[in-house]
Amino acid sequence: MAVSLKSVMSFGATALVGVLVGYLGQFEAALDADKAENHTRMLDIQKVPELTWGSHSPVPNVRFTYENTQTNQRIDTIAGTDVYLYNYSDRDAPEVQILITATNADGTLPVYVGARMLDGGVEDFELEQTMKPVAHGQALAFSFKVPSVNRREGGAGRQFELYFAGKAAPQLAVSATAPGFDSRPWDPAHFSESQVAKLPWLQRYSSRVSFMALVIGALAALVFQAVFLRNREKRRMLALTEVVDKSLRQSASTNSLADDERRALASDVALNCWRSLYDSMLRLEQWFSSKPERVS
Repeated sequence: MAVSLKSVMSFGATALVGVLVGYLGQFEAALDADKAENHTRMLDIQKVPELTWGSHSPVPNVRFTYENTQTNQRIDTIAGTDVYLYNYSDRDAPEVQILITATNADGTLPVYVGARMLDGGVEDFELEQTMKPVAHGQALAFSFKVPSVNRREGGAGRQFELYFAGKAAPQLAVSATAPGFDSRPWDPAHFSESQVAKLPWLQRYSSRVSFMALVIGALAALVFQAVFLRNREKRRMLALTEVVDKSLRQSASTNSLADDERRALASDVALNCWRSLYDSMLRLEQWFSSKPERVS
């Protein structure tokens, strides 16, 4: 019967681990599906300063000069900043509203020269014509819409190259919003996260599922230790009690004792033996052993 009970308990523990791991896996998959459908997706914004163009020329006795064709004013130096818009999500972003605010560190109003707009490396001349900054105090604001920012495995979906007069480009604050989309500063880890999100849930959470299985297995092992090892010790002490009881019946000095008295004496001897063995163990061994108790 003991072997049968042990087999049943082992099977039950294994089945419990399987059921819990399967349930947790399905739960994670359901959460992922809900998150993928309802969460706000992100557009990544990266700002990269360009080199400054000045009057210096590699040709001796030659100087470059620049002129703003819109104002016919001469420009000594030009500084620019490239703004990249990445869409690492699982769908295209429709009609994205872009807001760019340019401010100079010294508090002066930036002088806008021009811009180049690219979509996947192809210049968007129509969008360039709509770039009309509006001054707000000491800041220039650009507000415009792009038809879409398509999701891409690599490369920027949109690129804005803004140029200003001066030795240093102004500071740019950039935001991009669309229905179901918001923006955040670009980080290379975001692309890796987008790739991981496309993997099957078992691959994504294999380490987590393995850890949960390990924890559940350890708990099952503790239950096994608590139930089976204790029963084993009790069976051993009961067998020892039977041996001592038999010896007492055969002893001339104790064969006159009543059955219950002789049985109690045999149980005391078995308990003392168990306690002696338990007390001789290290503390760590005692944690994984059963505490002595009287058996009869």
